[in-house]
Amino acid sequence: MGFHAYCLDGNKRKIVTVDSNPGHLLWSGTVPKEKAGNLAEELLRSDMWSVWGIRPLFGDHPSFNPHSYQHGSIWSHDTA
Repeated sequence: MGFHAYCLDGNKRKIVTVDSNPGHLLWSGTVPKEKAGNLAEELLRSDMWSVWGIRPLFGDHPSFNPHSYQHGSIWSHDTA
């Protein structure tokens, strides 16, 4: 997907999903410049971005729930 792994499962395999956590890597400057643009685009795609900010999990994810703090609500600290 050209995106950072969300986490590792019990067998240390990548769980690939789009979430806001890699935005912290952009903020810290640890994403290589050649990948930063793609990452920023992913964070601003329509199912991640709303008028209030960036969601912690993309809208098409099976766990997405806009009323759940961990699975859909806007995090002002991620957006900032």
